[in-house]
This record gives sequence, structure tokens and C-alpha cells, in this order.
Amino acid sequence: SPRITDPGPADQIEAHNPRMTDAEIKNLLVGYVSLPKKYWHTGLVYRQHIRYVRNKDNIFVRGGFIAGIGKQRGKDTLSLVNCFNSNKPGYYAWVINLDALKAIFIRRQDWDELKKSLENNV
Repeated sequence: SPRITDPGPADQIEAHNPRMTDAEIKNLLVGYVSLPKKYWHTGLVYRQHIRYVRNKDNIFVRGGFIAGIGKQRGKDTLSLVNCFNSNKPGYYAWVINLDALKAIFIRRQDWDELKKSLENNV
């Protein structure tokens, strides 16, 4: 069966955040891989944790858990939450457009599962 190529290390992507050091960003990316763009529409699943980089300014965002995958005004979107308990103090939810992102990082074990399912379904 065809082999799916592993993505490069997550910290190869240019990103910054004025509230974090480069070392903090690098540390937050340990255990994550950059999800290749061709899998953005098929490789993201509900409850998965992601981190991302915004297109417009290369800002790294520590991310959240996927609470929904859909469309708004014709654009593919992800609804994210910082936890699944909406009663928890500090609970936060937001929506991002996929086309506003430069990079999406998923946990290495999520990539391994996706890769296995892609290789088995080809």
C-alpha cells in the first residue's frame, strides 16, 4: 500500500507571539506535527487538540479543542474551545476560518492514526 510521508517537525514553521518566547513556542510544539494542508479538510476530527499559526501576521496560537467543523459564509471553519466544560471559569469558544491559517499542528498520535487510516483506505 502507498506510504504517506511524515510531515516535518512543527517548529520549522516561522511563527512568533509577542506574549511568548521562541523557546516557549518550541516547547508548546513538542509532540505536535504540522498537518499537511491537503489533509486540513479530512484529517481534523472532533475533540482533537490543535495549535496553529495565523496567515496575516505569523502569530502562533496555542490553540484549543475542535468542537465543530463546518462552513460560515461559504468558508470552511473550525469551532474551537479551550475545554469541553462550558460552566468552567475561563471557558472560551471561538471560530477560525481555515483559509486564515498558515499552519495547523496536531498531536503526533493523531497524525499516526490519520496516516494509518489513509494508508489502509487507498
